[in-house]
Amino acid sequence: MAMSLSCRQMTPEKPKEKIGLMKKYENYLEANHPKTYALHRQIIDGCKWCISDLKCYWHIRKGLKSDHLKIETMTKEQLEVYLQHFPAISSKVKYGDFVKLPINFAQINSTNVIVPELEALDAAHMYHLLRFHQVSPFNGLTKLRARSLALSTLDNKLRESPELITEMKEIEVITQLQIRKINFNEDENEETLRNRLVQWIEVSDKFRGKDSLHLHAAVVAQSS
Repeated sequence: MAMSLSCRQMTPEKPKEKIGLMKKYENYLEANHPKTYALHRQIIDGCKWCISDLKCYWHIRKGLKSDHLKIETMTKEQLEVYLQHFPAISSKVKYGDFVKLPINFAQINSTNVIVPELEALDAAHMYHLLRFHQVSPFNGLTKLRARSLALSTLDNKLRESPELITEMKEIEVITQLQIRKINFNEDENEETLRNRLVQWIEVSDKFRGKDSLHLHAAVVAQSS
């Protein structure tokens, strides 16, 4: 027994892994609100898949345009993304003559980014936009308009009372970013996350009444 105890004492303890903000948030949801956690995972997994493929598609398109990439040399995953997923959205997004990618939220306006009105979207474009925003395809157009209005109204409330953002806990900041589909890295600290939200709130008023541009903004910023 003494030898066993001595061996355990001599064995160095493994350093505790640093838990990121997202993991803390998920642990809290899983322990206290399991149904909400299940929904959260569906949204996050779907959003990560969507964002990852968008980024991949834009890298492919840039590579093809600059001749740094050939279709014949693409991997299986690159070919699948190029053929199946996001040409339906990206091919319909037009940019102003002097726009250089990547583009951030502050640069997105009706002159720099031109997108079709929601009612003019074709079926494939509408499907991917609905999927990105986790909106049911049933009455999809109406629900997308409602989402744009709800987001604008929420932004306006935070704009009128900026102290609400300052007083938010880290979990609340993460929730606000997720609601708006604003991408962030899991290792970012609370201040960086809060700044991301503030930067969005500072410019989002220009999207009010421009539902299609509003709902494409997160897609454009994260994929460019």
